[in-house]
Amino acid sequence: MAKKIVTSNIQDNHTLGEYQRYFSHLLKKGKLKRFSLKEKDQLNPTRQYWKITDEKGETYYYELPKYIKPSYTKSAYSMKRVMHRRPARVALAIFAGAAFLSFTSMVVGKSLNSSFPDIPPQPQPDPKGLFEKMKNFQDWQKENPDADATTKYMVSDLITIGMANTLYDDQQYEVSTATYPRRSLLTVGFGSSKTTVIPGVIEVSVNISNAFIFQNGDALEESISYSDNIMAPRVGRRDFYTHTSDEDGRVDSNTGDATSPTTISDNKWHSEFDRQYDNKAAYEEKAGKIPDNPFLYSIDEETVLSDSTATKIDGGYNIDINLDTVKGVARYVRRMTYLSGKTPTKFYNVKLHFTTDDNLHIISSGVNESYDVESALYTIGSFATNFYYGEKVPNIPDPVTPFDYSPYK
Repeated sequence: MAKKIVTSNIQDNHTLGEYQRYFSHLLKKGKLKRFSLKEKDQLNPTRQYWKITDEKGETYYYELPKYIKPSYTKSAYSMKRVMHRRPARVALAIFAGAAFLSFTSMVVGKSLNSSFPDIPPQPQPDPKGLFEKMKNFQDWQKENPDADATTKYMVSDLITIGMANTLYDDQQYEVSTATYPRRSLLTVGFGSSKTTVIPGVIEVSVNISNAFIFQNGDALEESISYSDNIMAPRVGRRDFYTHTSDEDGRVDSNTGDATSPTTISDNKWHSEFDRQYDNKAAYEEKAGKIPDNPFLYSIDEETVLSDSTATKIDGGYNIDINLDTVKGVARYVRRMTYLSGKTPTKFYNVKLHFTTDDNLHIISSGVNESYDVESALYTIGSFATNFYYGEKVPNIPDPVTPFDYSPYK
């Protein structure tokens, strides 16, 4: 009788970051039983295995302890039962402006139960852990001014530090508090999406623009959606964040009527706010993002897949990320629901690209992704964003004054 195929019991190492760290610890201690690819038929179908490929391209399966039963949907947080000390988790998220596909689904989609984790949005990363990563990178740079950071840091670490260095002024370290101050920031992005309503018969294309401004503690994010197709909306939404203390503030939100992907009709940003939130937590719960932070996709060691790469280039780095299509988009899905009232059911791929300078400040980013709103509504989209600092960051306009996109096209 042939052995039972045990593929479903084999866990790829790129989906569960905290398990991977723990298994690596057990591996160094010689606690895991190893099988080569040629010995795969010897695997026990009632046990769990960790699949890894070494630097030489050799694939091995490691039998896991009986008390570890990982699965694709199981949260790595359960590892706290078996780990003596959880490593500090520094998780950021990306692309507030890339919730572009939601506007398409506003008209041609319908509200469905999501297959994505029903979890509250992740909190802001622990400031001390985040700033420590920034400081360690800066100190390493000083000691190794011509070194390639990809030889020391994993892809997930590089993008985490890159997003932190983008949000915070990494040249203004305060020794007494071990912190960095926020910096002024402008992001401007343009993109498009195409949704198949009836294959071969009806396709709906939508053009999107987005702007995010952080200035003097306050922030504005706006998204504008425009289509020539009558099935799709021509709308915009603005979220104004006003800080009321060092750590909190309120959000007021209004809408507008679009005449192009980058233009709202004269005096058509509505002066009345239709949504208001008394604090960051209330806004984040509904909108899936932090109001004074432009980043949205969840990017950390648990969501960056193993085929992601970082490459040293002249003057900086290219970072290409293949993102886990369940945990990596949980916040993004909530954002899409906030903007349109519709929820996607399945992502097929999310590919992110970043260009940074040598200090890992993000210069530009891009996303290409595909997903279903429902089985008959397959959507593909792309979005590109540029980042601006210092004097290039304008003041936040009042609620009815349009943002001028013309300098950034």
